[in-house]
Amino acid sequence: MVDAGKSVITTLWDTNKWLKSYGLRAQKLDISSILPQLGFRHSIDFDKRLNRAVKARYSNGLFAQYTSQKGTVYNLACKQNSLSTIKQRLEEARSLYKSRLNWLTTGSRRIFGVISERCIVIILDINLLPLESFQQYTDCMEQVLREQVVCTSRFNLIRSAEKTLLFRKQAISTSSSSILEATQWINQLDKCASVSLTSVCEALCLASSDKSLDAVYIFTEGCSTDGCREQLLKQSHGKSQHIRPQTKEQVRQGSDEAKRRQAD
Repeated sequence: MVDAGKSVITTLWDTNKWLKSYGLRAQKLDISSILPQLGFRHSIDFDKRLNRAVKARYSNGLFAQYTSQKGTVYNLACKQNSLSTIKQRLEEARSLYKSRLNWLTTGSRRIFGVISERCIVIILDINLLPLESFQQYTDCMEQVLREQVVCTSRFNLIRSAEKTLLFRKQAISTSSSSILEATQWINQLDKCASVSLTSVCEALCLASSDKSLDAVYIFTEGCSTDGCREQLLKQSHGKSQHIRPQTKEQVRQGSDEAKRRQAD
Protein backbone atom coordinates (compact mmCIF):
# COMPACT_ATOMS: atom_id res chain seq x y z
CA MET A 1 0.00 0.00 0.00
CA VAL A 2 1.30 3.48 -0.93
CA ASP A 3 1.67 6.04 1.85
CA ALA A 4 -0.17 9.03 0.34
CA GLY A 5 2.12 11.57 1.95
CA LYS A 6 2.81 15.00 0.53
CA SER A 7 6.08 13.85 -1.06
CA VAL A 8 4.21 11.25 -3.14
CA ILE A 9 1.58 13.76 -4.27
CA THR A 10 4.10 16.48 -5.15
CA THR A 11 6.81 14.34 -6.73
CA LEU A 12 8.24 16.22 -9.73
CA TRP A 13 7.77 13.38 -12.23
CA ASP A 14 5.89 13.31 -15.49
CA THR A 15 2.61 11.41 -15.43
CA ASN A 16 3.90 8.25 -17.11
CA LYS A 17 6.74 7.86 -14.62
CA TRP A 18 4.49 8.66 -11.67
CA LEU A 19 1.89 6.07 -12.69
CA LYS A 20 4.56 3.41 -13.10
CA SER A 21 5.33 3.81 -9.40
CA TYR A 22 1.91 4.67 -7.95
CA GLY A 23 -0.66 3.54 -10.53
CA LEU A 24 -3.15 0.71 -10.02
CA ARG A 25 -0.87 -1.83 -11.68
CA ALA A 26 2.08 -0.83 -9.48
CA GLN A 27 -0.11 -1.29 -6.40
CA LYS A 28 -1.53 -4.57 -7.76
CA LEU A 29 -5.00 -3.06 -7.83
CA ASP A 30 -5.71 -3.44 -11.53
CA ILE A 31 -8.36 -5.98 -12.53
CA SER A 32 -5.85 -8.65 -13.57
CA SER A 33 -4.24 -8.47 -10.11
CA ILE A 34 -7.49 -8.32 -8.15
CA LEU A 35 -9.30 -11.24 -9.82
CA PRO A 36 -6.95 -13.96 -8.47
CA GLN A 37 -7.59 -12.53 -4.99
CA LEU A 38 -11.35 -12.76 -5.48
CA GLY A 39 -11.50 -16.33 -6.74
CA PHE A 40 -9.93 -18.83 -9.11
CA ARG A 41 -9.90 -19.55 -12.80
CA HIS A 42 -12.61 -21.76 -14.17
CA SER A 43 -10.83 -24.81 -15.55
CA ILE A 44 -10.80 -25.30 -19.30
CA ASP A 45 -9.03 -28.17 -21.02
CA PHE A 46 -8.77 -29.45 -24.57
CA ASP A 47 -10.58 -32.74 -25.25
CA LYS A 48 -8.77 -34.57 -28.02
CA ARG A 49 -11.74 -36.84 -28.70
CA LEU A 50 -14.11 -33.92 -29.14
CA ASN A 51 -11.35 -31.81 -30.69
CA ARG A 52 -12.41 -28.72 -28.76
CA ALA A 53 -12.02 -26.94 -25.45
CA VAL A 54 -14.24 -28.22 -22.65
CA LYS A 55 -15.16 -26.27 -19.50
CA ALA A 56 -15.34 -27.95 -16.12
CA ARG A 57 -18.84 -28.53 -14.76
CA TYR A 58 -17.99 -28.90 -11.08
CA SER A 59 -18.83 -25.27 -10.32
CA ASN A 60 -22.03 -24.89 -12.26
CA GLY A 61 -24.36 -22.80 -10.09
CA LEU A 62 -21.99 -22.81 -7.12
CA PHE A 63 -20.11 -19.57 -7.78
CA ALA A 64 -20.77 -16.18 -9.27
CA GLN A 65 -18.57 -15.82 -12.33
CA TYR A 66 -16.70 -12.97 -13.99
CA THR A 67 -15.25 -12.98 -17.51
CA SER A 68 -12.15 -10.83 -17.97
CA GLN A 69 -11.45 -8.78 -21.09
CA LYS A 70 -9.16 -11.58 -22.27
CA GLY A 71 -12.01 -14.06 -22.01
CA THR A 72 -10.78 -15.86 -18.88
CA VAL A 73 -13.60 -16.96 -16.59
CA TYR A 74 -13.12 -16.61 -12.82
CA ASN A 75 -15.21 -18.29 -10.13
CA LEU A 76 -15.68 -15.72 -7.38
CA ALA A 77 -15.19 -17.15 -3.89
CA CYS A 78 -13.93 -14.27 -1.81
CA LYS A 79 -14.69 -13.69 1.86
CA GLN A 80 -16.21 -10.44 3.09
CA ASN A 81 -13.09 -9.29 4.95
CA SER A 82 -10.98 -9.73 1.79
CA LEU A 83 -13.48 -7.67 -0.21
CA SER A 84 -13.41 -4.96 2.44
CA THR A 85 -9.59 -4.83 2.29
CA ILE A 86 -9.60 -4.48 -1.50
CA LYS A 87 -12.33 -1.82 -1.34
CA GLN A 88 -10.34 0.18 1.23
CA ARG A 89 -7.19 0.03 -0.89
CA LEU A 90 -9.09 1.18 -4.00
CA GLU A 91 -10.60 4.09 -2.08
CA GLU A 92 -7.13 5.08 -0.84
CA ALA A 93 -5.81 4.91 -4.40
CA ARG A 94 -8.68 7.10 -5.63
CA SER A 95 -7.94 9.64 -2.90
CA LEU A 96 -4.25 9.65 -3.89
CA TYR A 97 -5.05 10.27 -7.56
CA LYS A 98 -7.52 13.03 -6.68
CA SER A 99 -4.87 14.77 -4.55
CA ARG A 100 -2.30 14.40 -7.34
CA LEU A 101 -4.70 15.89 -9.91
CA ASN A 102 -5.54 18.79 -7.58
CA TRP A 103 -1.83 19.51 -7.17
CA LEU A 104 -1.18 19.27 -10.92
CA THR A 105 -3.92 21.80 -11.67
CA THR A 106 -2.93 24.51 -9.18
CA GLY A 107 -0.33 27.25 -9.27
CA SER A 108 2.19 27.44 -12.09
CA ARG A 109 1.64 23.76 -12.94
CA ARG A 110 -1.86 24.55 -14.23
CA ILE A 111 -0.38 26.86 -16.88
CA PHE A 112 3.07 25.46 -17.62
CA GLY A 113 2.84 21.83 -16.53
CA VAL A 114 5.41 20.12 -14.29
CA ILE A 115 9.12 20.80 -14.68
CA SER A 116 10.65 17.43 -13.87
CA GLU A 117 14.25 17.81 -15.10
CA ARG A 118 17.16 18.87 -12.91
CA CYS A 119 19.00 21.26 -15.24
CA ILE A 120 16.85 23.48 -17.43
CA VAL A 121 16.65 26.70 -19.39
CA ILE A 122 13.41 28.64 -19.93
CA ILE A 123 13.00 30.74 -23.06
CA LEU A 124 10.64 33.67 -22.51
CA ASP A 125 8.75 34.19 -25.77
CA ILE A 126 7.10 37.60 -25.34
CA ASN A 127 5.58 39.66 -28.12
CA LEU A 128 4.44 43.26 -27.71
CA LEU A 129 1.76 43.32 -25.02
CA PRO A 130 -0.31 45.90 -23.19
CA LEU A 131 1.31 46.79 -19.87
CA GLU A 132 -1.31 44.86 -17.87
CA SER A 133 -0.82 41.67 -19.95
CA PHE A 134 2.95 42.00 -19.70
CA GLN A 135 2.68 42.28 -15.92
CA GLN A 136 0.47 39.18 -15.82
CA TYR A 137 3.09 37.25 -17.77
CA THR A 138 5.95 38.31 -15.49
CA ASP A 139 3.81 37.46 -12.43
CA CYS A 140 3.34 33.94 -13.79
CA MET A 141 7.07 33.63 -14.48
CA GLU A 142 7.86 34.67 -10.91
CA GLN A 143 5.41 32.03 -9.72
CA VAL A 144 7.06 29.25 -11.72
CA LEU A 145 10.44 30.33 -10.33
CA ARG A 146 9.20 30.15 -6.73
CA GLU A 147 7.24 26.91 -7.10
CA GLN A 148 9.19 24.80 -9.60
CA VAL A 149 12.53 26.20 -10.73
CA VAL A 150 13.53 26.37 -7.07
CA CYS A 151 13.39 22.53 -7.04
CA THR A 152 15.91 22.17 -9.89
CA SER A 153 19.67 21.94 -9.44
CA ARG A 154 20.66 24.39 -12.22
CA PHE A 155 18.74 26.82 -14.44
CA ASN A 156 18.96 29.73 -16.83
CA LEU A 157 16.56 32.21 -18.48
CA ILE A 158 16.63 33.62 -22.00
CA ARG A 159 14.44 36.41 -23.39
CA SER A 160 13.81 35.89 -27.11
CA ALA A 161 13.96 39.21 -29.00
CA GLU A 162 15.87 40.82 -31.85
CA LYS A 163 18.59 41.33 -29.26
CA THR A 164 18.54 38.09 -27.28
CA LEU A 165 18.96 38.56 -23.52
CA LEU A 166 20.47 35.94 -21.22
CA PHE A 167 20.09 35.87 -17.46
CA ARG A 168 23.47 34.10 -17.33
CA LYS A 169 25.79 32.81 -20.07
CA GLN A 170 25.42 29.25 -18.72
CA ALA A 171 23.03 27.55 -16.33
CA ILE A 172 23.81 28.39 -12.71
CA SER A 173 23.19 26.59 -9.42
CA THR A 174 19.73 27.03 -7.97
CA SER A 175 19.59 28.80 -4.62
CA SER A 176 17.40 31.34 -2.85
CA SER A 177 19.73 34.12 -3.99
CA SER A 178 19.80 33.01 -7.65
CA ILE A 179 15.99 32.73 -7.69
CA LEU A 180 15.76 36.26 -6.27
CA GLU A 181 18.20 37.55 -8.89
CA ALA A 182 16.19 35.83 -11.64
CA THR A 183 13.00 37.45 -10.34
CA GLN A 184 14.63 40.87 -10.38
CA TRP A 185 15.95 40.22 -13.91
CA ILE A 186 12.43 39.38 -15.13
CA ASN A 187 11.01 42.56 -13.57
CA GLN A 188 13.61 44.63 -15.41
CA LEU A 189 12.75 43.26 -18.88
CA ASP A 190 11.79 45.83 -21.50
CA LYS A 191 8.15 45.43 -22.48
CA CYS A 192 8.78 47.13 -25.81
CA ALA A 193 11.72 44.98 -26.97
CA SER A 194 11.21 44.21 -30.67
CA VAL A 195 10.80 40.61 -31.80
CA SER A 196 11.69 39.05 -35.17
CA LEU A 197 10.38 35.92 -36.86
CA THR A 198 13.54 34.03 -35.88
CA SER A 199 13.90 35.30 -32.30
CA VAL A 200 12.72 32.07 -30.67
CA CYS A 201 14.91 29.96 -32.95
CA GLU A 202 17.97 32.08 -32.14
CA ALA A 203 17.23 31.81 -28.43
CA LEU A 204 16.90 28.03 -28.79
CA CYS A 205 20.28 27.87 -30.56
CA LEU A 206 21.85 29.72 -27.62
CA ALA A 207 20.16 27.43 -25.12
CA SER A 208 21.28 24.32 -27.00
CA SER A 209 24.91 25.39 -26.77
CA ASP A 210 24.82 24.60 -23.03
CA LYS A 211 25.53 20.86 -23.04
CA SER A 212 24.74 20.48 -19.33
CA LEU A 213 21.00 21.01 -19.90
CA ASP A 214 18.42 18.27 -19.47
CA ALA A 215 15.60 20.23 -21.12
CA VAL A 216 14.70 23.48 -22.83
CA TYR A 217 11.28 25.00 -22.12
CA ILE A 218 9.63 27.72 -24.22
CA PHE A 219 7.04 29.74 -22.29
CA THR A 220 4.98 31.92 -24.61
CA GLU A 221 2.46 34.62 -23.76
CA GLY A 222 -0.07 33.19 -26.20
CA CYS A 223 0.87 34.89 -29.49
CA SER A 224 4.03 32.98 -30.22
CA THR A 225 5.97 33.71 -33.41
CA ASP A 226 5.34 30.85 -35.81
CA GLY A 227 7.78 31.71 -38.57
CA CYS A 228 10.57 29.19 -37.89
CA ARG A 229 8.91 25.87 -37.02
CA GLU A 230 11.26 23.81 -39.17
CA GLN A 231 14.30 25.45 -37.59
CA LEU A 232 12.88 24.77 -34.12
CA LEU A 233 12.35 21.10 -34.93
CA LYS A 234 15.85 20.81 -36.35
CA GLN A 235 17.49 22.51 -33.37
CA SER A 236 15.46 20.53 -30.83
CA HIS A 237 16.46 17.17 -32.36
CA GLY A 238 18.00 15.06 -29.59
CA LYS A 239 16.93 17.52 -26.90
CA SER A 240 14.12 17.02 -24.39
CA GLN A 241 12.38 20.21 -25.45
CA HIS A 242 9.11 21.11 -23.76
CA ILE A 243 6.92 23.76 -25.38
CA ARG A 244 4.28 25.08 -23.02
CA PRO A 245 2.07 27.54 -24.91
CA GLN A 246 -0.82 29.12 -23.05
CA THR A 247 -3.53 31.64 -23.80
CA LYS A 248 -3.66 35.13 -22.36
CA GLU A 249 -6.71 34.08 -20.34
CA GLN A 250 -4.67 31.30 -18.69
CA VAL A 251 -1.90 33.78 -17.92
CA ARG A 252 -4.43 36.16 -16.37
CA GLN A 253 -5.93 33.39 -14.22
CA GLY A 254 -2.47 32.26 -13.14
CA SER A 255 -1.57 35.82 -12.20
CA ASP A 256 -4.76 36.21 -10.15
CA GLU A 257 -4.02 32.93 -8.33
CA ALA A 258 -0.46 34.06 -7.58
CA LYS A 259 -1.79 37.28 -6.04
CA ARG A 260 -4.28 35.34 -3.90
CA ARG A 261 -1.47 33.07 -2.62
CA GLN A 262 0.63 36.11 -1.69
CA ALA A 263 -2.34 37.66 0.13
CA ASP A 264 -2.85 34.45 2.11
